[in-house]
Amino acid sequence: MDSILKKMGREVLMALLFFLPEARRIRIERWLRGRDETSRLARADVAVVSFGKKVVLLVRNPKDIAVSQYFQWQHRMRPVKKKLNNYPPHGADVSAFEFVMDPACGLPQIIDYLNLWAREAGKVKSLLIVRYEDMREQPVETLARVMEFIGGSPSRRDAVASAVEYASVENMRKLEERNTFWLAGGRMKPGKKGDPNSYKVRRAKVGGYKDYFDDAQAAEIDELVRKQLSPAFGYETAPAPQTSRADPR
Repeated sequence: MDSILKKMGREVLMALLFFLPEARRIRIERWLRGRDETSRLARADVAVVSFGKKVVLLVRNPKDIAVSQYFQWQHRMRPVKKKLNNYPPHGADVSAFEFVMDPACGLPQIIDYLNLWAREAGKVKSLLIVRYEDMREQPVETLARVMEFIGGSPSRRDAVASAVEYASVENMRKLEERNTFWLAGGRMKPGKKGDPNSYKVRRAKVGGYKDYFDDAQAAEIDELVRKQLSPAFGYETAPAPQTSRADPR
């Protein structure tokens, strides 16, 4: 409820500042968002941050990230957030391939971000890199490794397995459909009811990016990653398509 009230207050304030130049309003909104995030961090027991504390860095194949971000932009992102992120404007007719290859918001930007972490990882005193694909393939073992790293106790495997089951893709999708997380505002509900591509919990498919491109486009995407992405994360080759099976436990 507190986050909803703060969000409403921020939106009211921004509406009152309509007369300011757009660039200045964007700077003010970024400052307000940063203040809210700082307040939440102050109340948190554990936070995943860039530097300063123990750092858990969750990475994913940038090809899948770029496609996921395309649907986030298309179905879930508010117009003002698109401006803040320098994404294509609201309502723009942009294909998945055009978005993914756009240096301002797509694959090139994601590659640059991952390469930055690959270069700077050695400077972070306490860093655990967790791959999304490992979480999908071995969720119990991967969560136990994260718990041990942040100082928790993964000795109770039944508790870890229970947490994994609760957070499974299927269960999260059901909870989203039921609007269980209504206090989170629009963060955990479909952008358009009945449209699976507008869900926060969408597909979670490893290597699913290929489903949205023809062979020539997929080859161009693969080549870009092969040439530019650091091999530190193990994504220098295209991942094998995920076989049809139940969500791993």
